[in-house]
Amino acid sequence: ASGQLSISRALLLTVTLGALSLLTAFLALSPQFGLILVLYLVASGCYSLWLKRIAIVDVLLLASLYTTRILAGGLAVDVPVSEWLIAFSMFLFTSLAFAKRYVELTSLDENAADVLAVRRRGYQRADSGIIETMGMTAGYLAVLVLALYINSKEMFELYHNNWALWIICVLLLYWLSRLWLLAKRGQLPDDPVLFAIKDRTSWLIAALVATLLLLA
Repeated sequence: ASGQLSISRALLLTVTLGALSLLTAFLALSPQFGLILVLYLVASGCYSLWLKRIAIVDVLLLASLYTTRILAGGLAVDVPVSEWLIAFSMFLFTSLAFAKRYVELTSLDENAADVLAVRRRGYQRADSGIIETMGMTAGYLAVLVLALYINSKEMFELYHNNWALWIICVLLLYWLSRLWLLAKRGQLPDDPVLFAIKDRTSWLIAALVATLLLLA
């Protein structure tokens, strides 16, 4: 982005590193992981070149890419990833992706360059209200998936104290509500994931969730 690397060298590095990563994935890990990596590269490439300009599609694809990382991680270490986790992750990352778009829209100036940049991404400033609604709804649906999992037979095979998982639901409701409250106030950075990494409250909630999982 700084322009210190020429386009030709960047393309060469892209092809070289991409080929090495695929070779390593197929030979050192598993063919399934390699196929997921190919899918991820194709999807992220389509996002960068085309799909990021289509409203809603860009958000769903971003959430799918984050969720694909979880699936790839499971394949890399040969640990099955449950459908519950995939569903929970998809809704959670959709909420975070919508939060990113919401912050971008509400923080723009009214100058022509900013307005044009937003339209190239498929959005208008007037969309901020519906994006806020969709983002909050997706976040609460993630908590709903967790609540449904707590009442499932799969949960009883892995956990003994489901009361601890119910507390995690409350903590997630608080964290997501706080995130969107800060977004509404204009106090959320344009990258919610980076915000979570730097936010002390998020770290505290993460520590409580980890403790409750051990108790469960």
